[in-house]
Amino acid sequence: MIKILDRKMEDDFQFVLDTVAKESKEDPNDIRSFKRDENLVTARKVLHCLLRRRGYKLKDIASITKNTHAVVSVNTNAFIDLYTYDKNFNKLYDVCLSKYNLMVTCDENSILLDESIRIQNELEQFNARLKSLKQKLINNQNKLECQKKSM
Repeated sequence: MIKILDRKMEDDFQFVLDTVAKESKEDPNDIRSFKRDENLVTARKVLHCLLRRRGYKLKDIASITKNTHAVVSVNTNAFIDLYTYDKNFNKLYDVCLSKYNLMVTCDENSILLDESIRIQNELEQFNARLKSLKQKLINNQNKLECQKKSM
């Protein structure tokens, strides 16, 4: 087990992982692997969304599930589409939620919560992009100043 933040989070993660593994009939190690079997990918997406719903940060989910931040972000941002259109995801997610003592149905409150998480994820991505663009702007300004001085 990768050390995340504290023992309570590790126990919580292990419970969610075991729940998803049991309900998907997949091995927990396979869920955390890079295998691309359709059932494993669905189980991995459910795991990411459940952990995000529990308040885990994207970087923590990526670390403990052995995925990249980008993979976790895509999976959690796509929750509403996955829940609406992917019947396998929908069924597994609902079963795991009921085992996890959370809301089973995707009512208006859970949609709003998930939409808020998606917006927060987008904001994190935009902030990272903004930081990158600011750095490029500074670099370009420095180059321009150097060119002006050399003229």
